[in-house]
Amino acid sequence: MGKIISGLLGLVMVVAVVSGTAYAVFSDQVQVSGVTLSTGNADLQIWDGDGWQESLSSALFTGNTYPGWQQGQYFALQNNSASNIGLDVTARLTSAPSGNWGLLSPIVQVAVVQYDSQAAALAAVAANNPGLGGVDASTGWQTLAAWNASPIAISTNLLKGAQGDFVIWGKIPSDAGNSIANQSLTTDWVLIGTQH
Repeated sequence: MGKIISGLLGLVMVVAVVSGTAYAVFSDQVQVSGVTLSTGNADLQIWDGDGWQESLSSALFTGNTYPGWQQGQYFALQNNSASNIGLDVTARLTSAPSGNWGLLSPIVQVAVVQYDSQAAALAAVAANNPGLGGVDASTGWQTLAAWNASPIAISTNLLKGAQGDFVIWGKIPSDAGNSIANQSLTTDWVLIGTQH
């Protein structure tokens, strides 16, 4: 019985060696060169009234404000990224180059509200009512000092090619004292779109 098993194993080995060495195929290769990878970008733009821009210089909340004052200003952002990405948008007050920062920053409050349409945003401004309707997202009221301390999210996943309609609201609480009389403040802000 052992001779039969040895013989069969030997036969299997001979067949395996012969068939492995007798099998041949043709082959060829093609070379591909110059493969290019292009990256896109994140591109957040703001509407200036005439077109989409990378920056805007605007005088917001001018006039004689007072305790109990509240006002909104419409603005629009667009995701003009080359890449097919959504942008999460934050805002931050980066500097106050002139004025009385120490007195006004803990008193003056700002909220940024995103609306579901330009019509809803403009209606809220006309009614001087941030919560009139069509609200998609809101930062809630934050002091200027809070806006300066760290970026605050104002929009989540602004899709490529999409426009977001916003109102920046400013207010001075009714209990602000006479110490804010005859004061002014100029601020600089940055809006940052980061890939969602």
